[in-house]
Amino acid sequence: MDVTPRELRDVEIREAFRGYNRDEVNDLLERAAAAIEALNERTRVLGERLASGQTESGRGRDTEDMLHRTLLLAQRASDEAIAEADTLLLTVPNTLGVDYNVHVIESILTHVAPALGWR
Repeated sequence: MDVTPRELRDVEIREAFRGYNRDEVNDLLERAAAAIEALNERTRVLGERLASGQTESGRGRDTEDMLHRTLLLAQRASDEAIAEADTLLLTVPNTLGVDYNVHVIESILTHVAPALGWR
């Protein structure tokens, strides 16, 4: 059974022949009640901090998951861009010379790519 600070303060100890000093007992009970109140408050505060930390931890995991998904999407987009660049290089005839190929690629980047939504 738990002892509450209120119970310690409200207790009435009867006087007895050769009993304890009433003032000393009351002082001890008051100090014990104050100590219990302080410990109860500390327990409450620590419980709140724990709950807050668990919430923050959950948010951290959510952020980590979001960053992981974002990284995967970026890697996929990069892989697709490299594949498209490889396809472009295979379709540009290399026998026409470097200057002509540069002109063709610049024209594609200037006119075709924006229409396709490329950046």
